[in-house]
Amino acid sequence: MVSDNDQTIEVTVGGLAYWTDHAVELAQLLRASTHGPERVIADPSGRGGEFMTVAQPLYWFAQPRELSDAMRRATDDVSDVRTRRDRDAGLASGVAPTGDRLTMTVEEAVTALGISRALAYQSVQRGDIPFVRIGRRILVPRSRLMKLLDAAGESDV
Repeated sequence: MVSDNDQTIEVTVGGLAYWTDHAVELAQLLRASTHGPERVIADPSGRGGEFMTVAQPLYWFAQPRELSDAMRRATDDVSDVRTRRDRDAGLASGVAPTGDRLTMTVEEAVTALGISRALAYQSVQRGDIPFVRIGRRILVPRSRLMKLLDAAGESDV
């Protein structure tokens, strides 16, 4: 349970790439950070990297899986923005909210379908999950995935 006092606590986390794979450990550190004056958690590997501010650390302590997903999306978004910025050389661009986008990443499809990451990528390679490739990115069109699921549901009846 998060109290009103916990909602005002913010913790800065450095080295998102490291912590994405160590979410349970980070969740423990987030809990500990609510009891002391230190509000910065650094990447222990020393590689550094992107930073993220975590609000309500006790909430995220109780949700390590969601914490890992949030950090993975944050690192993907930062990487995508950096790639676009470098490519577009200063042209303004934005990322639409997940619900407004016409496509989803394979990682988002994993969550939506409730399957493993490995199975999702195998299914993409086999053509079982519809996808488009834009550069090196693999994107799953929402409408085609919904049609596929609707057709599968009708054939099971």
